[in-house]
Amino acid sequence: MNYSRIPCRGSPDAPKFSGQPEELTDYLDDITDLCEATGSKEDARKIKLALKYVSPDVKELWSHAAGASNGDWEDFVLQITRFYPEIDHDRKYSRASLQDLVEKWSRTPMLSCASLGKYLRDFERISLFLAHKERLSSIE
Repeated sequence: MNYSRIPCRGSPDAPKFSGQPEELTDYLDDITDLCEATGSKEDARKIKLALKYVSPDVKELWSHAAGASNGDWEDFVLQITRFYPEIDHDRKYSRASLQDLVEKWSRTPMLSCASLGKYLRDFERISLFLAHKERLSSIE
């Protein structure tokens, strides 16, 4: 393994996890990418690096999962994902989310192409998710 290519904590190239649940999957993907780029395939090394770049509070929490996973990366990921129930990818948006968005924007004047674009992207993000999960028909 090429340890010289592993960024120090806090460096611009280091993986970052702010603690926001929606960033967890990307952070874990960044850890996997870092391990692949440095030639490390050991699960225990991935876990060690995942703990290296998080805040002390997150590290303390995740350390319990690290110990319980017995060095298995997939088990570690499964356990820490349970700490963030709000990232249930099947329940990310609801029809109420779409209705709330429409109501919010109906009260907001769209005075520029930028605001129209923001609404369109938000609407498409939620409606396409719901359609993909078959919770919104093409007619709606």
